This record gives sequence, structure tokens and C-alpha cells, in this order.
Amino acid sequence: MRGTSVLVGGESLPVPELQGKLGHFQTYFGGVREKRAELRALLEGRRKVGEELRTFLSSLRAALVGLFGPGSPVLETFGFRLPRRHAPLTAEQRLAKAARLRATRALRHTLGSRQKAAIREEGTPIISAVFPDAAPAAEPEGAPAAAPVAPASPAAVSPAVGATPASPSRPPAAGAAA
Repeated sequence: MRGTSVLVGGESLPVPELQGKLGHFQTYFGGVREKRAELRALLEGRRKVGEELRTFLSSLRAALVGLFGPGSPVLETFGFRLPRRHAPLTAEQRLAKAARLRATRALRHTLGSRQKAAIREEGTPIISAVFPDAAPAAEPEGAPAAAPVAPASPAAVSPAVGATPASPSRPPAAGAAA
């Protein structure tokens, strides 16, 4: 600065007038900076109580639902949303839903308890493993003779999947047709 004036935008401004103009503009920017600092402090305080607030509001909702019921309009006065009621499915939607269910069960081979019971074998399975170096184990007395099967690895042999069920060891229930 040479002297007491400054050339700004082709106009010569004295230093006191320049300081006044800068101070005038500073009020707009300085106020924003102060407000941003206040906002940051408020947001930080909100973050600190966030988990405590969520826990409290969850407990408050549970207490209000216990007092007034889950669909009570009183919950809305406290700012809680009521559960939405789903629209009933049309006949076409129910058919599509049932078809998807059957397709999924077929794809994943899901069986119900009665279907699983039909493929289960009752009784104790007889498992024998034949090792190349050893003699075959003796069969228990009264057991049917089973042909030994050489497994691919020396691991225990498990019953085949999809085997037909054995006849039940229980007598039929009274009144059941034979």
C-alpha cells in the first residue's frame, strides 16, 4: 500500500473506507461461519445421544403398545407410525404364490414330515466295511446275509439315499384296513 488509498476495480478507495467495506462483507460471511460452528456442535451432541435416544424410544413404543394396543391411534400422537395393513391377495396372486412355493420346494427337494417319514427305514441298519487286508467281520446271528460291498475309500459305508422303506415292525393299529 502506497499512501492512504488503494486502487480497487479501477476506483481509488481510501484505507478507512476499504476497511469499512471489508467489514460490511465480513458480517455476511462471519455470521455463516458462526452458524456452521453451532450446527456442527448441535450435530455432534445429537450423535452422542443417538443410541440412548433410540433405546428410549424403542422402550417407549413398547410401553405404549402394551397400554393402548399395536393399532391404537394414540401411537400416532406420540409420533410413531401404525403398522400397515397389507391388501388381501387376489385369486391370481394366490395361485402364483402357490405355484412359486411348489416350484421352490421341488427345486430344493424340500419334504414335509409325512413325506420324510415315508422314506425312512425302521429298524437297525447293518453296516459292514471290507478292508483289503482284513477278514470280513462276522455277521450278527439272525441277520440276513448281506453281500459285502467294497467302498471306494476305507470310510464307513452309509445306507443308500432313496432306499425303499422296510416294513414296519409294529402291528397295524386296531380298526385299520389291511
